Amino acid sequence: MDFTELIDFVGLNIVDILTTILLLVAILTLGIVGWQTLLTSKQIRGEVYRKARVKRLQFLLPAKPQREIEGFKQKDEESISLGKYIAIPVGLERELHICWEMTQTQTLRGYRVRFEGNYQSKPEILGMERAFKKRIFQEYGSEEYIDWNGDFHREYARQLRCPKGSYHYTAVKVRGMAEGKYSLHIRVRVDEAPNPFEGRLTVDCLSEPNDWAEQHWR
Repeated sequence: MDFTELIDFVGLNIVDILTTILLLVAILTLGIVGWQTLLTSKQIRGEVYRKARVKRLQFLLPAKPQREIEGFKQKDEESISLGKYIAIPVGLERELHICWEMTQTQTLRGYRVRFEGNYQSKPEILGMERAFKKRIFQEYGSEEYIDWNGDFHREYARQLRCPKGSYHYTAVKVRGMAEGKYSLHIRVRVDEAPNPFEGRLTVDCLSEPNDWAEQHWR
């Protein structure tokens, strides 16, 4: 291959490479535009994700100045994350403070809190507590009720827009009925997803304090 042929060969290969790169860029651009179009269409229809984007479901003990919780040791300066486990005494009423993180900006429509297990032995949900509210001047429109199965529901009549990275808090008062570990099921519904987020926490009803209770009860 002489020098002229070599130049022609290299030139043809450069053209092929550039053509391939341009083709890949075009395909990638079309893919991005297509995804953005689909996302916009879903936003117009009110559906963006397959399932509500929620994480970090956990129990929480607020700082004592925010709200004093009967039966639990609290800190004066900061909240305490308890993770997915909490213990309460059998036969007594206790507040369970629960929070979760909204991992994307979403419109909260409602949530359900329920204990799984036998109706006669599982803890009884008595109602909702106004967590982190010192005084209410105007209540945000919502319907709250406990159904025949003992599950607590909160349904928002108006849109409640939750920014990405924000935390949502709720608190329910419960009574331990019989000794044992019970699964507390949380279901969160948003406008942007056809399927709700579902997560579980553990509530341990104790007749006598265990190691965890010795550390956190008072």
